[in-house]
Amino acid sequence: MPVSVAAVDKARILQAIAAHGHGPRLGKPVEAAPREVSCQRVARKVPPQRPGEKSGLTELPVKKSMKLVILDRDGVINEDSTEFIKAPEDWVPIPGSLDAIARLNRAGFRVVVATNQSGIRRRLLDIGTLNRIHEVMHRQLAGVGGHVEAIFICPCHPKDDCSCFKPNPGMLLDIAARLRVSLESVPYIGDKLSDVEAARAAGARPILVKTGVGEKTLEENPDLGAVGVFENLAEVADSLIADHA
Repeated sequence: MPVSVAAVDKARILQAIAAHGHGPRLGKPVEAAPREVSCQRVARKVPPQRPGEKSGLTELPVKKSMKLVILDRDGVINEDSTEFIKAPEDWVPIPGSLDAIARLNRAGFRVVVATNQSGIRRRLLDIGTLNRIHEVMHRQLAGVGGHVEAIFICPCHPKDDCSCFKPNPGMLLDIAARLRVSLESVPYIGDKLSDVEAARAAGARPILVKTGVGEKTLEENPDLGAVGVFENLAEVADSLIADHA
């Protein structure tokens, strides 16, 4: 399935980092972000890739049989905030979420994060600050024996009409392209309607947790259809591990 140029090129300057040596890096860390970062602006800054030319990005190694889980961040791994997560001290894990990721790792699952971060476009934080926020997450995960292999972000504003800003599926399609894997049975776990819609548009398996704004999402959308609903990430991990036992 084709992936938008914006989704691929954006990753050259946006973060897709692994936790303190756990797994490969998808791109080089960025020291500073443009004052206004959007996928469209990033795409203009990167020359188009010619047919047959390597992108210069290191892809995650491919396995014939892959147990992959994709997570939203805010409201799934950490407590969300209407004021945005703008600093490392704002990042507070939801009880049980880090242990859930560690248990998924031990069960052989590869865990990747895909998250909208429009606070960058809104100038509430920059890429350097976002990296420091994620360093906190990586350290705390390492403390319980867990890790995420990569973090995909879209820094755009909802009004930017970006193909990778959820509910659009660009980030998930980017992950599928880099891993060269079908998303048909891959769970994407979120707490918002946009997460469910992005999963469906990408051909992934939507799962909704009641943490974050999950309860509100259920109240406002009682007819979500074939969507797995769980109390929290810990409960999802229990189910996925049992299904693959």
